[in-house]
Amino acid sequence: GCYLLDGLIETSRGIAKRGTSRPVIVAIDTEGPELSGRDHGTVREALRSSGAAFHAVVVGNPVNNSNDRLMVLSLGTRETGGRNDNVLTGNALTERLKRVAAELTHQYRVTYARPRTLIPPEEVTVSGTNPKLTVRGTPVKEPRESR
Repeated sequence: GCYLLDGLIETSRGIAKRGTSRPVIVAIDTEGPELSGRDHGTVREALRSSGAAFHAVVVGNPVNNSNDRLMVLSLGTRETGGRNDNVLTGNALTERLKRVAAELTHQYRVTYARPRTLIPPEEVTVSGTNPKLTVRGTPVKEPRESR
């Protein structure tokens, strides 16, 4: 069994305390039951509040008895701007992690700013003209105003 959900909450709390500028969580998950007693909403909220991009690589058949873990792997990665990959055997893990590392080292930070007097947009869309590129957004918490 594993404690992925507990680990994600603890890691998210640590990232939030440190206040890193571009945090990333990369998790390697395997088959087996989820032994954490956490629900997916709590874990996804911890990920969002940390500001970290969550990437997951699942080794083997992703079917398990934990709907909460499946929800975190699918929605948690998408909501934080990460990716959810599946490899069938451990032999393919090295190559997939190299792809994740290449993606992380070839990212651009795009800053969107707007005047404070306007009504804030409900969503911001970022796209690219090159069809070979993948565009994902990681929500960033607004900095606190100085008083």
